[in-house]
Amino acid sequence: MSTLVLSVVLSVATGPGGAALPIDDPLTKDIMSDEIFMEGGWHMRVEGVQETEGRLTVTTTGTIFEFSPSTGKVLCSQRLARQRQSVLLRFPEESLVGLKVTAQGSGAIILESDQGIEFKVNCDSLLMIRAKDEAEVSCRVLWRPAQVYPSGAHRLLLDPYGAVGLFPIGEAALVGEQEAKSEYTYTLSGSGMLWASVGPPRPYDWEMSLQGRLIWHYANSRFELGVPSNKRIDQLKEKGNILWLQGGLLLWQTGHDGIPSSPMHIGFEPRLPREFQRVIDYSHQVGLRVVAYASPFYFIKGLGEGKAASPTGQNVADYLACLSELLEDYPDLDGIYFDGVYPRSVKNTYIVCRATRELLGDDRILHIHCTSNAPGGLCYNPAADTWADFILRGEGQGFRSQQWLRYFVSGYNISNAIGVVCNNAGYWVPTKEQVEMTLRANARLAYMPSEPEEYPLDTRYTPEGWADIWRRHEEAMKELYWPQLTESYRAWVEEVNAGFAE
Repeated sequence: MSTLVLSVVLSVATGPGGAALPIDDPLTKDIMSDEIFMEGGWHMRVEGVQETEGRLTVTTTGTIFEFSPSTGKVLCSQRLARQRQSVLLRFPEESLVGLKVTAQGSGAIILESDQGIEFKVNCDSLLMIRAKDEAEVSCRVLWRPAQVYPSGAHRLLLDPYGAVGLFPIGEAALVGEQEAKSEYTYTLSGSGMLWASVGPPRPYDWEMSLQGRLIWHYANSRFELGVPSNKRIDQLKEKGNILWLQGGLLLWQTGHDGIPSSPMHIGFEPRLPREFQRVIDYSHQVGLRVVAYASPFYFIKGLGEGKAASPTGQNVADYLACLSELLEDYPDLDGIYFDGVYPRSVKNTYIVCRATRELLGDDRILHIHCTSNAPGGLCYNPAADTWADFILRGEGQGFRSQQWLRYFVSGYNISNAIGVVCNNAGYWVPTKEQVEMTLRANARLAYMPSEPEEYPLDTRYTPEGWADIWRRHEEAMKELYWPQLTESYRAWVEEVNAGFAE
């Protein structure tokens, strides 16, 4: 096992396909500098920069950013789902005079004006803004939102064809709001930033959404240790093609204080290394890909004594180092599952999602559970979500409403990650109406198989009761859900999508 020393930049190591791994400690870097996230990936790039008289245009996969230095305006226009003007940013007169490109890569373009207004245009259509002196910026969304999710000074505006997220970071503050006009005014000072996220940042992966079928394998027994037998894998192979090992509290020997029942962990060393490799190898033989539990939220290395979780991500460097070792030791592991990210940090949630994708490359799977989102409530950052294949939301919330499924769970035309309903905690058996609601929102369900030998530690039901629940769950999936995921489903989604504007 190689040890990654955090005082050394990890660019000496390489990930899948020879791609450079993330830097050692992203929190020591200026996120708006050219020290971090300058390479594109995951089907997103900065496609070009064009300078004409009075205008500087940066084009990413999902958005066109038009800077007009003489007027102090920045116009952001969608390229995907619907071509349209999305959000207009207005700065004080003369603020953008002398705007020029100071650094350029496939992952980001950095610009600065004579008055010290700094911009970083990222390949995922996230615009970062900072001012050396105090400055004011007005942000007006140029289409009528069907849904607005606020969280403090943060705003996420949505309709069936796109998204705009406004996220003040640090010392930035919301000082004015005209809700009827979808216009918000922020002040920038010191190290504070305003992040403006335009969605969708990349095309929707229709093939994965129709063909990628998650099998939620939850390890319920301390004796099973998160590694299903070959017999169990044979039972599961007909249920999907992605084996999602949820039993992280049992999978790793580096759990908190060695307590198997604790979800907290300080590393990713399998309790049973040979068995873990067997699961990967045998799953591949029978046509399954394997995604393993590795939660940033419950990763507590570097936090100090008595910490139960990492809500702000101050130990993100430790997390990335341990994750890098896991992927180096098991290069044929197909992906990673986050059981929670950092619900109190928009910035560090973005960092860990994008850095993990750099580690995984484009061919492995990133599956993220984030019912508790940053910045909070129903408000989330599409530019962080977009680095995932699947986003799981709604734990313990059932199927709240059609609008909730469309705009909170489904990533369609928002982040374009594939949204999955977290239908556990009492919602195991979806009804015909709930399946219909889920599919109308272009969201997905995971298959939750029964455990023939070990039943959940939840004692609300007898083993016979659990067996009946799983039997009815499988019937619902086989009869109501799976038959609808055909090529014609895509056309149907496009027909119903416009109705969510009402």
